[in-house]
Amino acid sequence: MRQNSSSNFDILVPAKAKNGISYNVFSKFELSRKPLTIVNTDDTSGGIRGTGKADLIVIESNNISLKNQFTILGPSADILFITRSASGKLSCEQCSFDNVGRVTMAAATPSYAPNAKTINSVGDLTTVGGGKVSVKGLVSPGLQSLELIAENMDTSGIIDTNLRANNHSESGMIIAERGSEVVGAGGINMFTGRLKVSYADLAVRAATLSTAWSTIKGKFRAATITIASPNNIAIDADMSTMSDALSTSQHHGKLYAPEEGIFVQSLGKYKRSSQQNIHINANARLASDNHLSLKSSSTIRILNQGNKQAKVIGGDITLIARNDVHQQGYIIADDVKISANQFINNGVVESASIDVQTEKSIYNSFGGKVLGKNVTLYSKSGAVINGSRADKTVYLDDALTIGGEGYEVNKQFGILQSLKELSVIKTAIGASTVSASIFADNINIQAKRIENINPYHLVKTNSVNWDAGIRVDGIKANQVAIEAERSLKLRASEYVLNSSAIIGLNSDGEFLVNSPVFSNERYEISFESYPYRIVEYSSDNNKKDMSNYKYGTETKILTYSPPGRVYSFGDFQFSRGGTNDVKEMENSKLFNKVSYLQIFKDSSFFNSDIKSISLAIGSNYTKYDFKGVTDCLKYQKCNLKDVMTRTDLENLLSLKGNVSGVKGQLNSEVELTVANIEPLFLDVKKIINNIVSNYVEKNKVSLEDYFNINNKSPYGSIGFFNDLTDYEFQLHDLSRIGDYVEGKVRLCYTLKKEYHSEAWAEAFKEKTCHQNHKKLKENWKLIYDELLAKRKFGSTGYTLSQLEEAAERYLSFTFGTFKTVKEAEEYERARLNVGLSTPDGAYSFLRSYTWFIIDTSGDETVNIIAKSNRIEIAYRVFFSFYSPSSGMTPDDEGISHKKVQLELGVLEKFINHNSLGEEIKNKNIALTKTQQITAINNLLRTITPEGSKQPIVADDEEKFSRIIVYESHEVNGSNVKVNFKRIYPRLILGGPGNYSRNKLEYKKVNESIVVTQGQLSHYLDK
Repeated sequence: MRQNSSSNFDILVPAKAKNGISYNVFSKFELSRKPLTIVNTDDTSGGIRGTGKADLIVIESNNISLKNQFTILGPSADILFITRSASGKLSCEQCSFDNVGRVTMAAATPSYAPNAKTINSVGDLTTVGGGKVSVKGLVSPGLQSLELIAENMDTSGIIDTNLRANNHSESGMIIAERGSEVVGAGGINMFTGRLKVSYADLAVRAATLSTAWSTIKGKFRAATITIASPNNIAIDADMSTMSDALSTSQHHGKLYAPEEGIFVQSLGKYKRSSQQNIHINANARLASDNHLSLKSSSTIRILNQGNKQAKVIGGDITLIARNDVHQQGYIIADDVKISANQFINNGVVESASIDVQTEKSIYNSFGGKVLGKNVTLYSKSGAVINGSRADKTVYLDDALTIGGEGYEVNKQFGILQSLKELSVIKTAIGASTVSASIFADNINIQAKRIENINPYHLVKTNSVNWDAGIRVDGIKANQVAIEAERSLKLRASEYVLNSSAIIGLNSDGEFLVNSPVFSNERYEISFESYPYRIVEYSSDNNKKDMSNYKYGTETKILTYSPPGRVYSFGDFQFSRGGTNDVKEMENSKLFNKVSYLQIFKDSSFFNSDIKSISLAIGSNYTKYDFKGVTDCLKYQKCNLKDVMTRTDLENLLSLKGNVSGVKGQLNSEVELTVANIEPLFLDVKKIINNIVSNYVEKNKVSLEDYFNINNKSPYGSIGFFNDLTDYEFQLHDLSRIGDYVEGKVRLCYTLKKEYHSEAWAEAFKEKTCHQNHKKLKENWKLIYDELLAKRKFGSTGYTLSQLEEAAERYLSFTFGTFKTVKEAEEYERARLNVGLSTPDGAYSFLRSYTWFIIDTSGDETVNIIAKSNRIEIAYRVFFSFYSPSSGMTPDDEGISHKKVQLELGVLEKFINHNSLGEEIKNKNIALTKTQQITAINNLLRTITPEGSKQPIVADDEEKFSRIIVYESHEVNGSNVKVNFKRIYPRLILGGPGNYSRNKLEYKKVNESIVVTQGQLSHYLDK
């Protein structure tokens, strides 16, 4: 090498070439301060004679640093920079090459010997362990090929081989250094990892798999970009092969025309999922005019992070993975082909043609959009799922139970009922969005299962009133959809499910569904029947008169999801599909469950059962403008954030055109059923079913006695039914009459086989039912009332049972007398036992006594006063007499009906702590000492007379009240132990003839209860 301080460049005369290869070895090769010119000729140039022409110049050193321009003087040649040492350095930092055809930088061992003087060929390049090539900026317009070969690679900055040009005024282009047009030239080829590469044709001879990651960074511009590695590949770079024109050139006398595109491929035979993955990071951008190919022996991930998402742009894009393709970025192309074991799209795929084929499932979920002209999604053995089964980032594809009618018993339906308890959903992370859409002119989906699911749902809380309507987020209600403009074909061997989402054909065309089951339903809806008792008062001359009293049951929606919406402005065809043998074909089933199914043109059904189910939850609704709501929810003709809707109105089955079977020689047998769910009667139905199904087991002993099952035969000591026959009790003529289930119970029996040979057996071989029967009459209304009493009452937040018990305690505490007939009778019996022979005892026998009883004979026990937060308690005041023979005898003429009104806040403090529920019990709260005392005083008013009762004989009946006195309390964490005394008045007799010495004493009984601070907080003064 010649260095001239007065010159602005250095000169290198390489070794004489042999077989076209100039082989040069340096201890250190550094190009930094000045450009370098290599003389590749034997002519005298500037007084320097070269050694002759070389096709390839090899520069080998353990320390190669290129920081300036590298120029060849004479004919163009290729250059190979190579370091054999793992600790060697091979770097390019803002380097460039002029008049160079091919540049190779390799941290590798070549095929030739290290001590060779000359070489005939490079042969294979085997990367050295730990070897590294670093390129931090390389701009070489017109470079035909840049090759980086090393186990480790560090790239950054702009790496560009493209030319620039200006358009000629007449035609064509003129190359210009600062031209406005891009002319694609050359290729950038990166081989990273432990591998062997043929220098001659860049064929990979061997590759060693590794879990290491090869990360490619920087900004790449070329006509062709190729990355190949047995490592995991992460692309965090801006790569583009887009150009306004492609450049051709000569290389060693042959025409070189680059194949435009980006090609990324993992190398080696698949072993495990932790290897051979390809990641396109969120900051990355891959763009090509023509071809863009990603091929992984494991998984391809196109990622996003925050608001950033990887962009993959091409004329035609091919993604091939042995395992999964997980797409979170933005893909746009003329043609997209994806082949994988499983495909997940959370980003955008936009193309004129989209063809996805998988072995297992295809997911378009959590923000996924598929937009195109022609979209084909094919899963060989899995599901195609648009949307998601939960609002958690979890992917599930096990078959669901579709089309069942369990809601008729459970009063709830939708797929969420079977999913919400799954641990995989409970522990999953919540999704930031659950939107998903597939929009195209033509859509063709084929799989074992097709699911279109919007997991948007609302759960009613105690603070929300849905009586006037449910406020629905219109955007979220419409966030999951499959919509086609011309053709929509859905083929599933198991089922097609549309759950609170949209499937629609927007114009005149074809909507085809081939599946055994097609269910259009809600993601979740549940409801319950509750008791209501409302009293309305009107004012007349300043006097309040009861004007209206309503009681009964009402249905309330507890959880809500938007209706499923299926519509077609073209012809609709539905059939089972999958076989051409009509004899083997079972009827396909179409369910429209509290949702919309609207066909505006002709409908064809082949061997189908169609069931449309509505929800009737009440009547007497105010005038309601529902058309705008249906347009919004059905056709997405709104941009409303909030839409008010009514669940009971959200159901529609409309077939507006001709409805027929499939045309041809075969007749279509179509059965249409329109059913109406009436929740108010579902409870009754369930109760009656339980009564009937359990009647025989419950009454087995009495039935056996009635039919003399255990009696012995008159012909000996043998029991006829027990020993000789197999018998059963059968129910006949069952019906619901008023508040009762009525019917007949008959005994049916058959002679046991071991007795068939007996002479007398002939008459008993056949099954015989006894003509006599026992009448069945069971009151279902009592059970129904008990059931309703355990449900929330109006908007109080408490059950009717809780409020009735609280009302009893309130009256007992307020008026200090009896609550029930039983208590009054126990008191009187004990009184007479104590003092029957005394003047006071005799006097008490003749006296009348009063007590208060909650009126449970009708439906007016506890009522809500309309338009207020007040409660009305209806009770009876009894006057009665007691005698040992007849007990307590009410005086019918003395009964008076009374009512008292009070605030709900007053009554709720009389609810017993044991019936407050787990939510209040587990409430996390720490009360101050003052709060504890206040709450305990209120709590003790709910204590009912329990344990040993010591009634009294006394003239003063007011002294009867059993007194509760607070003693102390102890706090232990969340629990509070309350100590108190019960005080019972009792009569101490003065003795015979000494009645004046009768006196009252008070017995004190120590008791305690343990409550939580959450329960205690219920009794605080509001």
